[in-house]
Amino acid sequence: MIKKIKYFLTGVALFTLLCICISSCNNVSPAFNRENIKATWIADVKDGTAISPLEDILVYKFDKSGLVTIAGRKNKGDGSYRWEEGTVAYIVNCCALTMKGSVTGFFDIPVEVGLDFAFDIVKSRDSLMIITPTTYKLNDNVAEPGFTDLKLRKIPNIYASIDSIGGLWEVKTKDGKAYNEFRLQIDKNSALTFYTKDAAGTWVSRPVGEIEEDKGDYYNLYGDLISLTLYNNGLFGFASKWAVATFTIDSLSPSSKVLNISSSYSSYHLEPVAVK
Repeated sequence: MIKKIKYFLTGVALFTLLCICISSCNNVSPAFNRENIKATWIADVKDGTAISPLEDILVYKFDKSGLVTIAGRKNKGDGSYRWEEGTVAYIVNCCALTMKGSVTGFFDIPVEVGLDFAFDIVKSRDSLMIITPTTYKLNDNVAEPGFTDLKLRKIPNIYASIDSIGGLWEVKTKDGKAYNEFRLQIDKNSALTFYTKDAAGTWVSRPVGEIEEDKGDYYNLYGDLISLTLYNNGLFGFASKWAVATFTIDSLSPSSKVLNISSSYSSYHLEPVAVK
């Protein structure tokens, strides 16, 4: 009888402890939902301040299999930068998020580096998540994350897509002043053609295949964020190097002939070009 009472009291204690843990988690993040994280998130605010330059933003795509694809600017080690992806494992437990694995080129490190990150999820809503680092290691060495809290926002379900942004666009103004120095041909499958004017005023694009494995410039689109990866570009890059130029899409309406985008340095107004 005494043993049964002990077992009963032990069970009650464990149940109470479990309830306390769950309650504690929910008090920290009452709207937290594990399924909600399985989406694409843009991490663009650190410690309450928008990340600048925009090229430093990272995008996280959490899938159902426990993998997260990190997208962002990668250091290629030769003075070039390209927007690419890397995949690591993740686990969500109560209000904690961990990421572990190896990536190359992120955090401005051109070689492979092992990640061991753990975060507390201090706020979680349907389209907003704020995390704070509790473990931040690179190659098993404690590193400085560079932030106290990081805000991620879920990509809007309805915004820019290839159907709305695709086509040929010509810049008309820069920071509100007349400016007509480039065109963007945005096609499916992330294909991008960047046009500038030659000495005669004719629109020309760079020849694809200037270097080995050159398949042309390209873009990556995440709702209201678009990143261009450009080679040998005198306006947004460097001679004979790959460079990344990232913009927020401020407004987009092909029907009213407007595409307004902003970098960390300037804003641009583009209009569609009728293809003859």
